[in-house]
Amino acid sequence: LLHTLGLKTDGLISAVIYPSLLVFSLYFGYILQRATHHDEEDEGIVAQLRSERRDILLRNFVVAPIVEEIVFRSCMVPLLLPHLGPHWTIFVCPLFFGVAHIHHMFDHLRS
Repeated sequence: LLHTLGLKTDGLISAVIYPSLLVFSLYFGYILQRATHHDEEDEGIVAQLRSERRDILLRNFVVAPIVEEIVFRSCMVPLLLPHLGPHWTIFVCPLFFGVAHIHHMFDHLRS
């Protein structure tokens, strides 16, 4: 089943850890800024996290991103790999992932 979805078990750990560390490093500055920013209207992310239920936090910040990444890659890699090869697929797949989420930036700019 995993092979049919485009996932291989060899190298799976590194394929999950490296992109996760990359995403974390990309958002670390924003997370740190939100954690230390204190405004009268905005409590900061730490206060927001303390007020949330743990199951919701686990769902939103752990399970959802991992599942989304696995589903997206399992759809994109089999389509890109035959045409681009493994090296280009590694670089192009995250670009498609970013383009698929660019609407969040536009929504943020509008508000």
